[in-house]
Amino acid sequence: MAKKSRKKRKKAPHRPQIVSKETLIHSRLTQFFTREELLRKDAQALTTALDEVIGKNRFKDFYPLLIKAYLAAASGARQHLDTAIPGWLNTSGYVELLLKYLERFNIPGEIRKQSLNWLELCGVEASVLKGLETITPFYKAFAHANEFQGVLMVFWFTGSNKSQVRGMSFLLDFNPPWEGAVKDIAVFPYRAPNEAIREFVGSYEQGVGQMKEVSEKDAKKEILMRLLINRREDIRLPRDLIAAKDVFFNNIMTLADTPDTPSYTIEDFNEASRNGRLPKELSAFEQKYGGIARLKDGSEMLILKDPLGDDDF
Repeated sequence: MAKKSRKKRKKAPHRPQIVSKETLIHSRLTQFFTREELLRKDAQALTTALDEVIGKNRFKDFYPLLIKAYLAAASGARQHLDTAIPGWLNTSGYVELLLKYLERFNIPGEIRKQSLNWLELCGVEASVLKGLETITPFYKAFAHANEFQGVLMVFWFTGSNKSQVRGMSFLLDFNPPWEGAVKDIAVFPYRAPNEAIREFVGSYEQGVGQMKEVSEKDAKKEILMRLLINRREDIRLPRDLIAAKDVFFNNIMTLADTPDTPSYTIEDFNEASRNGRLPKELSAFEQKYGGIARLKDGSEMLILKDPLGDDDF
């Protein structure tokens, strides 16, 4: 009897772990700010080291990570960095970019305060800094929900003159398989404040009834709680939210927190952008076959879609 040849199974190729640009920059800055040798560097050496760590990344991409790493460093390291960072901001041409950044985005209090301290050391006029102390880009937020779905809209000012706003809408689905996760999002274009409310909130209210105005803190808390449900239910973030990552982090993640606002990091966002069931596939199933409804007793029922498009089916 002929012996069966045994083919050796090829080992699956090793797949390197994907590390986001943000994670890499933050890791490098954190490591740099915690090294003892940092305290032995003079201002010129610190400036050179900062340029090497940051590389050619855009200001708006690296600055939030830089200041978060700075605020997490030991007090001695922060004091030493304060002797170099203002000069580095000046010589690198970042002062104007930082001014625009603070004017445009809803930067949390501690980060804004330290940024203003550096700008003062850079020689920026006190009147300019005073005007940046109280900027609150948040405009309004609205929510509406029934037993099947919900929507939450957030609007923010896009400049210090507060003549225009943009916004983001989050669609929630409370039935299986979503269980309250974010199903889809939309980014609203620039509009005058009253026009935005009339166009986007008003058009939605025509179909479902009056929306409830909610606070800045409650809006952020609700959004993050829903994104955590996406992770729990193994549902990837909607494609449009992934594409609007910068808009989300610059304008939603910078909203004020409640004491119990859940933590949600850029690493959480990146992970949820890569893994989980695709929302478009879940939605495609619903559009083709029908949706799943949860009954009052907790059981689930598939509501088949009429293949002929007859509403009386």
